[in-house]
Amino acid sequence: MRIGATLGKTELFPQQEYRISSTWGEGNALSSAIGYTVIEIIQRDHLLENATRMGDYFLHQLRGLQLKYPFILDVRGLGLMDAVELDTRDRRDRLVQKAFGRGLLLLGCGYKTIRFLPPLDVRQREIDLALEILEKSFGELA
Repeated sequence: MRIGATLGKTELFPQQEYRISSTWGEGNALSSAIGYTVIEIIQRDHLLENATRMGDYFLHQLRGLQLKYPFILDVRGLGLMDAVELDTRDRRDRLVQKAFGRGLLLLGCGYKTIRFLPPLDVRQREIDLALEILEKSFGELA
């Protein structure tokens, strides 16, 4: 679940009535409560630690695929925000189609790159399933 909310200390809120109100700067009590709850869950469930651990695992596995498939030009990432750059846009687009046919939805970004952004609570089993689909799809592109 992805939620955006405006958070801030009480002393940062303007004192004038109706001062905070727009589509980009909520600042209302409900948005603040939702944001606070999201932060509580992230802390309670150690989701940042999970993102670091699973991100490192995913990046390592993607780099292993890069060694096997020379058309993977670059693998990069930070935490769970990862990307794989292929040699051509056509190959990237074919990979997206092949992976989708196997049940993995990928998003292209840039000219010839695929980005990954799994949820903070992703488990190794889910990453392994994605990697299995990627491996089969890459194999068909070789």
